[in-house]
Parts: sequence; C-alpha cells; structure tokens
Amino acid sequence: MLREENEMDLLERIRQMPRKQLSADAEQTILSNLRRLNGQKQQNVKKNRVWQNALLVASVPVLLVCLFLIPAIMEKFSYSNMVSKSPPISSSTTELSPKFDLVAKDGSVIYSDRLRGIKGKIAFSENYEIVAKSYETVSKIFWYAWGDPSLLNKAQLTATAVNLDTGEKFLANESTLGSPINGADAHAVTNFNPFPSKGKWRLDVMLNEQPYASIVIPVKDEYIHTDTARFLVSKDDAVTGTLTTLLVVQGHDLGDSVKVRAFPFNNEDEVRSFTFHSGGEFIQANDLIPITQFSGNLEFDTPGKWQIEVNGEKTIVNVREGR
Repeated sequence: MLREENEMDLLERIRQMPRKQLSADAEQTILSNLRRLNGQKQQNVKKNRVWQNALLVASVPVLLVCLFLIPAIMEKFSYSNMVSKSPPISSSTTELSPKFDLVAKDGSVIYSDRLRGIKGKIAFSENYEIVAKSYETVSKIFWYAWGDPSLLNKAQLTATAVNLDTGEKFLANESTLGSPINGADAHAVTNFNPFPSKGKWRLDVMLNEQPYASIVIPVKDEYIHTDTARFLVSKDDAVTGTLTTLLVVQGHDLGDSVKVRAFPFNNEDEVRSFTFHSGGEFIQANDLIPITQFSGNLEFDTPGKWQIEVNGEKTIVNVREGR
C-alpha cells in the first residue's frame, strides 16, 4: 500500500514538471530502459510462480501425513481421556485391595466375595487363596472391567507384579478384554503366571499401554512338597492339629493308596503314619505331566520342625501353633 502511494506521488510530480521536447536519442534511451524494467518484472513474476508451485507440491505430502495421523491421534486421545478420569496409579500403594461380590445389572449377586480389585473399575476373580509357585491357584482367572464398553472392548491388558517386600518383579498376565458379562462392561478369561515367592504383591495394570489401576494381593508360601509329590497345603498353613488335604503325586498306576510318614525333626521315634487314598488319575494342565490325586489327613501335635516322607522322598516343614 505504501509503495502504491509513493508511485502516485512520483507521477503527480512528473506531471507538474515543465514539458520539454526530447531528442530522438533520449526517447530511444527511455524506451530501452522501460523495456528492460518490464522484462525484469516479468521474470520476478515467473520466479514467484515457481516458488508458489514448489510450496504447493511440498505441502501435499504433509497434508497426506496429517490425514493418516489425525485419526490415530484422535483415537489415542479419546482413550487417554478415559484413563485420565481415573485416579493415577500410586507406586506407594501397599494396602490389600478389598474383595467384593460380582453383581449383575439387576442387582443380584452372582458370586459372593469372589472379586479382588477396585469396585466399579477393574477386578479379577480370586477363586482360591493364591500360593507361590502354584499354577492351580492362578488358573482360569476372570478379569472384569467397568466403564465405556466401546473403549474397554478389545483393550490390551498387561499386569506387572511387584513384590512389595523384596522388589521382585515379573509379568503376571497379558490379556485382551472382550464383551460384557455378568454385569461387567468387559471381561477376559486367562491364566496368571505363577507367583515366584510369598508376600504382598502389587499388580500394576495397563490398558493399551496406559496406566489404569493397581491391585494389591496376598500370596501365601509354596505348597509342602517333595521332588515328585505335593500336599495342597501352603507352608503358611502348617499348624498343629489335623489338616485334611489332597496329595498330588507324579505318575499313573500308583495303586489305590500311598503311605505318608511324619515325625518331629531328628526324633524318628515319634513317627506318625498316614494313609492317603486315590481319587483319580489326571494330566497336569500346565506341563502335561501325568499325576494321581490322593486324599487324606496330616496331623502335627507339636509346633516346630517336622520331617515328612512320601515314597521315600523327604521334606522339612516348620509347624506353627494352631489357633
């Protein structure tokens, strides 16, 4: 705009200047300069057009990238919104998460005191007390989640377990959430990896790689066991009195019963003998090893160390005073 005003002032001053006849040489000089200036102007216009075209061509890939990225960004943003509405995971969470009922949409109780987690958000079915190194107590686990089904359905769930006593850490579970079930908006059926040790464990749950919740659970000490046999009794539950339990022994065709010997450590004079009766032959689900189940009772009348023998194999267990 300023340039146009300067040009108008210049033309007005030229008009006001006194007229004088130019010589033929002067006229040719002026016309030659005008043609040269006009040619430069045309070249500048062409250069500008070339730059404009180059910019247009360069902008096309950028626009195409944006068209592909925007839907993905929007999808991630919408899921992040869902996660951000929930309180963030606290790494200092140490209190055991509560157990509660699984309730249908109509308010009826489907399973009583079966779920452990965060009511109305996410929980898993704790069918049995979880025992370290045991696949039996972490098999056929149900995850239940509540929220927007369109965001929960097909969400990738990852649960990392941290032992709050020792700092030990491992991947407990990976699942894909599916359709609504039993009053929950999404669910998954899965098996956890066995917990390697006893203690208080925190499950840090991620959905689609976003922090979602933390669930703190108790894990009992491993089962009383020898090399090829195990009693389905945690070492934490070895107390004085009578313990009715199952005995799992590797192998088939082991007969109708098996003898178990137990006595206070280094005092074989007080040996007790127990008969466990066969309950059937099976194939162990996690490793396909053939096993036979037996049922019977163990009895410990005094606290302290006890030695237990099954088919010639020995183990030591610390027995506590029963309540």
